[in-house]
Amino acid sequence: MLISGTAYIGGNISVSGGDDSLTLTDGTVRGQVLMSTGNDTFNWRGGGIIYGAIDLGPDDDVATLANLNQSHLGALPSLTGGSGSDRLQLDNVKTTGVARFSAWESISLVRDSQLTFDGALVLGDAGTGTGTLDIDASSALFASGSTGAIRAFDPAALVTVTHAGRIDLDSNGSAGDVFTIAGNYTGNNGALYLNTVLAGDGAASDRQVHVQRQRQRPDRHRRVQRRWRWCGHRGRRHPAGPGHQRRAHQCHGVRPVQPGVRRCLRVFPVQGRCQRGHQRQLVPAFDLRQCADTGTGAERHDDGTAPATGSIGRHAAAVAATACTGRA
Repeated sequence: MLISGTAYIGGNISVSGGDDSLTLTDGTVRGQVLMSTGNDTFNWRGGGIIYGAIDLGPDDDVATLANLNQSHLGALPSLTGGSGSDRLQLDNVKTTGVARFSAWESISLVRDSQLTFDGALVLGDAGTGTGTLDIDASSALFASGSTGAIRAFDPAALVTVTHAGRIDLDSNGSAGDVFTIAGNYTGNNGALYLNTVLAGDGAASDRQVHVQRQRQRPDRHRRVQRRWRWCGHRGRRHPAGPGHQRRAHQCHGVRPVQPGVRRCLRVFPVQGRCQRGHQRQLVPAFDLRQCADTGTGAERHDDGTAPATGSIGRHAAAVAATACTGRA
């Protein structure tokens, strides 16, 4: 079925069982779109408005949204994959309201797609329990001014997030945002944008929290609104007065990213021990006992021990995550 041009449907669209296909390129649908049983395909490309819920029903369905923005999607209350193993692709789509995308086992963002979080994106359904989210290098998640999350339908299950693009907690210009990934995270040279104020222990900072699993590789990240009032000296915190010298061998404060230098947040699982067998503790803001590059390609902790393999640049622990204490 094709809906295009000036087509106007005042009621529901309901298809019978079997493998059905529906494409919308323009026009208006006032009712719901109900795809029923079968391995269905739903394409919404370039235009049109749907005011009712979209439910692809049971079995393994595929939906593609392409070249759409909030003017097209703003009236849509929900887009549900239904039971089965369902895939949703957002192709050059810019929208908010992530909670309305439900019961999808796979969601991918491609070609400059942007999702603005105002709640939780829940992956999977009662049958599958969880799902995956893939963000390509041109796409972004925005979570400023909210407590955003990506989690599984089953509270005991873990999502899988593969990130090559941008996770942005910076766009509102203030610190204190929280973003939670309840599961496995793999960074493929993605970027994380944070706001942080380096003041006392109670200073506000954006937080990216990875629950129960360690991320697979470091990403680039950027810190903004830096205030040079505190630094770390031999594992301790103290005010950085005018007479205090921040020499490389004395203090490893969180410094702005320099050209050609990569830094990442060192995020550990919530409980247990690090890869070196040391205890972890919750840390506020950033753990200023960072790894310092020796210039030989090998990195060392301030206590002289080597960090976990695969790390790049200087590391700091994320707020509300746990950091290595250096103690067995």
